[in-house]
Amino acid sequence: MNQLRNSNQRSAMNEQTEDIDSMPKAIYCQPKARSGTRAISYRDSLYFFGGYTRKGGTYFNDLFQYNVVEKQWYELISQSNTQPRGLITKRKSQIPEARTDHTFVRYKNRFYVYGGRDEVQIFKDIH
Repeated sequence: MNQLRNSNQRSAMNEQTEDIDSMPKAIYCQPKARSGTRAISYRDSLYFFGGYTRKGGTYFNDLFQYNVVEKQWYELISQSNTQPRGLITKRKSQIPEARTDHTFVRYKNRFYVYGGRDEVQIFKDIH
C-alpha cells in the first residue's frame, strides 16, 4: 500500500476517440479518501469513479486509473470539471455530476455511469 500513497502520475481523456487505451499521461497524485466509489478492472488497470467523503461531505465525479503493473495512479477526469493544464478535453456537460452508489461498467472500450445519488437527489441518467 505504501507504493500507492507515493505515486504521482496523471492522465487525461482523449475527446476524439474516447477510447480507454488512448489516454495521454501527465503527473498528478492518487485520489482523496472516499466511500461509495465504484471500480472496474480492464487489462492491467483498475478504474475508480465518484464516491463521497461522508454524508453531508464532498461528493466526487472524478475518474482515476491505477495501473497495477506500473503501480501508478492516473487522473482521467478531474473533480473540478475544468481543464487543468489543458489536459482534460471532455466538455463539462459530458461529465456525470458528482455522485455515490452508482453503477459503473465498461462496454467494449468505453465506460458508462448510471444512476447513483448525492445529498439532494437520486440520478437516473446514463453517461
